[in-house]
Amino acid sequence: MTSKVLIMSHPRCGSSNLLRFINRSNSVPCQSEPFNRRTLDDTLPGWQEMTTDKVVEHFSNVFADLRVAKHIYGQHPEDLDKHVPLLPDIGAIILLYRENTAAAALSALIAVKLKNFSGVADAPLGRIELDEIKRFSDNFVARRSRAIEHCKAANAPLMQISYETLFGADEERRKQLDTVLRFMNDNASIPLPSSEKFERAYAAVLAPEKKINSEKTYQHIENLDEIVAAYPHILSA
Repeated sequence: MTSKVLIMSHPRCGSSNLLRFINRSNSVPCQSEPFNRRTLDDTLPGWQEMTTDKVVEHFSNVFADLRVAKHIYGQHPEDLDKHVPLLPDIGAIILLYRENTAAAALSALIAVKLKNFSGVADAPLGRIELDEIKRFSDNFVARRSRAIEHCKAANAPLMQISYETLFGADEERRKQLDTVLRFMNDNASIPLPSSEKFERAYAAVLAPEKKINSEKTYQHIENLDEIVAAYPHILSA
């Protein structure tokens, strides 16, 4: 049996960059969001009309060829999403979330406006309404609550780690990444990278200056002052 790692995350928690770091620092097969809606449209046409058992069978077949996969939890109905942590041979689950859910919501809403979840704003973004930030933020909190239940039901070792913890200042960031890698090694036998590979991957993907959203991006929001007044800490993470 080859143990696997499942990274679970709500949007805008840094899960894509974490997976890129793992992929660059190690040679194990990784895939980002193999079960998301757009990918399923390509790999399993007509999946929305299929039974849950049929879709879960597809999930299992895809996961069989991977060692690490990332899944955005809460994008499917609960009766389907809850099966992802139960896929065969999962040796470790990493559950990412954001303590500052308003910041995650703002980041997601910027991405929606850009129609690009990896883009940087270089032109006016217009208004982002406060009720939309609250709606997204509440949704992320609810997603995490359900994901915790589903992950605990899987009986695989579970690491819950926040965006704020994982992506702190440089020295702390390196320490937390090492903790994640050792958790994967201890529970799923994912090889630890050499220090050289760690440094190359870190510099390419996770160094603090690689952060997408910045003050320059936020300044393109028409009502930024209104948002900061309602959420004083929204730009702090």
